[in-house]
Amino acid sequence: MDKLKKSSGNTAKKKHLKKLRKGNKIVVTVSGNVEKTCQKRKKLRKEKKTEYKQEMREKGVIKSISNLSNRQQYIRRKQWKKDSLNYRKRKSLQQAKETRVGSRGSPRIQSGRKAAKHIYSSLRYKLLSMIAKSLKQARKIENLRKENYRLKSKDKSKCSLSPATKVRKLIGRKKMSPEIRKNLLLNFAFMSGLEENKKVFKKEKERRLFATRVSNKIIKKYQMIGQLKNLASNKNYKKALETKKMHFKRSYKDSFTDTDSDSNNPPANAIKNIFQNDYVVIKLAGKKSVRFYVGVIISQDAFDEYTVKFMRKCRKDKFTFPENDDIAEVDSSNIVNVLSQPSLKKREQYVFNENLEQYNLT
Repeated sequence: MDKLKKSSGNTAKKKHLKKLRKGNKIVVTVSGNVEKTCQKRKKLRKEKKTEYKQEMREKGVIKSISNLSNRQQYIRRKQWKKDSLNYRKRKSLQQAKETRVGSRGSPRIQSGRKAAKHIYSSLRYKLLSMIAKSLKQARKIENLRKENYRLKSKDKSKCSLSPATKVRKLIGRKKMSPEIRKNLLLNFAFMSGLEENKKVFKKEKERRLFATRVSNKIIKKYQMIGQLKNLASNKNYKKALETKKMHFKRSYKDSFTDTDSDSNNPPANAIKNIFQNDYVVIKLAGKKSVRFYVGVIISQDAFDEYTVKFMRKCRKDKFTFPENDDIAEVDSSNIVNVLSQPSLKKREQYVFNENLEQYNLT
């Protein structure tokens, strides 16, 4: 009987035995010590893993992150991020399953006001993060737009193509006679030369004179004004086509009143010391009469010409500046008299000390 009991006990024990392998060793444990065997197994796995990693490091298969290239570092860090995110998810799921028991034994479940407060705070955080992202995106778009503008301006500032390359691009692989090719080359070379000459002129008057030399009525006839946009502006081109006198000169067909007024006024050659911000009387002669105006000298030209801002007479001895500035270039011979600095009255009206009744001021 004792032998039978022992045999049955051994069979029961054999059923609960588990075999663990570590290399060639076999570890046998009893069913009562299952937890201890699991811990031992984990330790054995860790040791085996550390030994394997050490061997790989010695061989040079596994490298530290400092010894890797930039690309490999990026890949390694990306993998770390993925692993940590998965680990956090697993932990959060475990914590969700385990319900905490309070002091009275009831599970701590958020409900009512606390749940609403939690939802509100989470939604607010999401909204703020979305706004921050949108602002960052808008800033990025603005920076890219500015960079695009800078690149475009750099491309424009670069040297233009030569006349030969322009002709080559225009014709392509088409067969053309050498005369047509020469004429095209001459046209492009002539235009590029004129553009270079235009850059020399800095003053508006010089640019206007250049526009008069370049433009003519034949170009208007054949509708080629658009081709001259790099040489002269549309406004200057139209002015050049119009036959207008730039400065008023006295004609021989003036009336006797003109001669009388000229005899009363001092000669133009006597006035020499004219400076900026001086108030002057200007004589402008027309076909049948002469008129006088009051103005301020803004600037002086190298050709003895002055840029003048004209005033308007509002009362007997009072003058004002019009709302739209009336500015023109006047020759030194048209300046009749230099006035003293006026005194400013109400409503931006200026009064001069001199007697201006002798001039027919307007």
